[in-house]
Amino acid sequence: MIDTAVKSKAEWFAGVKPPPSDGEVRKAFSSRVSVDPDGQYEASLRVNVHLADDAKKLKVSTTRRLGDGKIEAPKRGSADDVQWGDCAVPVLQTAGGVWVKKTKKLTDSSCFGLIFEASEVLVIKGADEAGAGAFNLGDVEVAEPAPEAAPEETSGGGEGGFGGQFY
Repeated sequence: MIDTAVKSKAEWFAGVKPPPSDGEVRKAFSSRVSVDPDGQYEASLRVNVHLADDAKKLKVSTTRRLGDGKIEAPKRGSADDVQWGDCAVPVLQTAGGVWVKKTKKLTDSSCFGLIFEASEVLVIKGADEAGAGAFNLGDVEVAEPAPEAAPEETSGGGEGGFGGQFY
């Protein structure tokens, strides 16, 4: 996206006089990724979460990691199910595409960027206790549901969202 901004700087930043240099455009990018300069913490991605009660409301499913490495079949939940210590795996989408701030002077890291929002999230309950703080859904299987579980909780996908095997 930064390369596109550099190529399109005359159009994107038409109000900036004199026209910005390539370096100034690169510095004006607002990244959603935060990286600890000391390397003490893993990189993180800022994601918007829509909690209002309307058509765009976040869809939440909950599960827990089992001792055999599988996860329980996910069940529909709500934002109230997200608690400290849980691992949240979001399904991301862009929110409106690239944004460009109309300005007469480029400032560091706040003039253009991209916003991500979560449309769904899978909450893994007790992930820290299971040693899954950096939980990765690569090749994780969903355990067979218990026979007494409700049919909508055991469908393995469809409108319920998460289900089946994750890759």
